Amino acid sequence: MSSHPFDLSIVIPARNEEGNVLPLLEEIDAIFAESSFRWEVVFVDDASSDSTLIRLQAAILRHPTLKGLSLAQHCGKSAALAAGIVAAEGCTIGMMDADLQNCPHDFLAMLRMMDEDPSLALIQGHRSCRQDSWARNWASAVGFWMRRMILCDQVRDSGCAIRLIRRQSAADLPLHYEGMHRFIPFLVKLQGGKVVEIPVGHRPRRFGHSKYRIGPVSRGLFGFFDLLAVRWMMWRRRKLAVNRVSHCDVIV
Repeated sequence: MSSHPFDLSIVIPARNEEGNVLPLLEEIDAIFAESSFRWEVVFVDDASSDSTLIRLQAAILRHPTLKGLSLAQHCGKSAALAAGIVAAEGCTIGMMDADLQNCPHDFLAMLRMMDEDPSLALIQGHRSCRQDSWARNWASAVGFWMRRMILCDQVRDSGCAIRLIRRQSAADLPLHYEGMHRFIPFLVKLQGGKVVEIPVGHRPRRFGHSKYRIGPVSRGLFGFFDLLAVRWMMWRRRKLAVNRVSHCDVIV
């Protein structure tokens, strides 16, 4: 029996997603009510300027498995994920966006894979039939090429928001730095964790507007600096081999 009260904590960062809060929570409840897994949802409002927080507060009264967090100021997706991971109580952490483009049903297959293979640290979704504009698909293709050139990262779809990660691996992610959510599979590999990709569903956005920005500064320049930062982490990382000893001399 796990020492954690839940098999899965689904962490959902959101900013200005008022139209998606209730439909997403209802979909998750319907899916997991038919399963044997113990689950909770940790919904993190990233200082939305619309009624996302109001709808989240109302949803808490209707969804006993829901835990709501509200950031006092807009901090970005990485920080929102970090806050959700700290609040989560599950032995595995699921991550997904609040825009209804991810399919929560994919978590069931991921959980079964995790149970069957204890060596897995992260299961990363891969949007094999992505329902986005050509501009977003093109920008993602460029991002993959850059990650491959600079980091030798072979993960095809690091930008896919739906993934399942073991609790300790999630806790070790440097998500207090903005932009690091884009490199989660690579960072888990850098920790020494085993990562696999599986195909997942993807749907067109129905409500609200994408927070994805395509431009020379918002994605190009900042994204390039993020790549260099992760490359620096790779260069500077050192593996520690620690042996237990029964006696230790003090050197003055």
